[in-house]
Amino acid sequence: VHSARKTNSQRFPGWEWLTNSSNSRPEAKVGRYDVPYRCLYSRNIDNLFIGGRNMSVTHMALGTVRVQLTLGMAGEVIGMAGSICHKHGSLPRSVYSDYLNELKNCMLHGVPGSISNPGRLTILPIGDSITQGSGNCTSYTYPLWKLLKEAGYDFEYLGPRSKTYDVGVLRHCGFGGKNTEYFVPRIDSLYKTYPADVVLIHSGHNHFIEEDPVQGIIESHRTIIDHILAINPDAVIFVAQGIESGKLPKYSYIPDLNREIKKMVKSYHSKNVLLVNAGKGFDWHECTADDMVHPNPKGAEIMAGNWFKALRRRL
Repeated sequence: VHSARKTNSQRFPGWEWLTNSSNSRPEAKVGRYDVPYRCLYSRNIDNLFIGGRNMSVTHMALGTVRVQLTLGMAGEVIGMAGSICHKHGSLPRSVYSDYLNELKNCMLHGVPGSISNPGRLTILPIGDSITQGSGNCTSYTYPLWKLLKEAGYDFEYLGPRSKTYDVGVLRHCGFGGKNTEYFVPRIDSLYKTYPADVVLIHSGHNHFIEEDPVQGIIESHRTIIDHILAINPDAVIFVAQGIESGKLPKYSYIPDLNREIKKMVKSYHSKNVLLVNAGKGFDWHECTADDMVHPNPKGAEIMAGNWFKALRRRL
């Protein structure tokens, strides 16, 4: 705590202990910089975190990191890293080498089960325009959000994109016009940036029957699932069969694709890779927009109900 300055008492009543610097020498000015996690554990004592003014920094860096609010935030990060150590039976250094993305997720969303974030689920919906929603086409993610909220789940959607509804902005990873193969070279980056507890995959459109696309789509699904599980073995991945379409013959491969998706999911023999029959009760004559592909509000409600039943059984 620093002694009060007269100017601080005038400008910041009640916050007089704020620090300031009047050193105008160019060589003394330091630009904005981040504090690496590696500063917060001992160099030679395996199980020791260091979160006070004794953290590992140079003399110049100490002038900025030693203040109360910065040290407070460092303490929060150490607490999060400690929870990861406890969860995995690891040491502080291993959090950096093996679980850094998990730590970053904690910094964004809090520690699951903590007082500030009591078990909040993070959900990443992946897919094409059926997931994205556009124009008069409704994404299933909106009515699913309402079903989950009404059931009392504490959760949030993650993703690089967003759509605004009457309940607010809902994030997602839906890319209109893109097929399943689009995500293969991008899934590592996407999931490391948005490492959700639960992943919802509805993908398989945006091909033509003439391409004989089914096996390529299945291989892409496998790659996406395998990469997510390699990053986070605890991720729960729901894989949906595609909804039927009236746009024929373009999408006449969907029934074959759905049979192969079912076989693929079953081959994992895992409670963390689960099948969702998203199109159960979905009749394209009544449930799609004018394009005979994208769900209208009724179709989105049906899809959401199917997703919700699958999620509720597992979660």
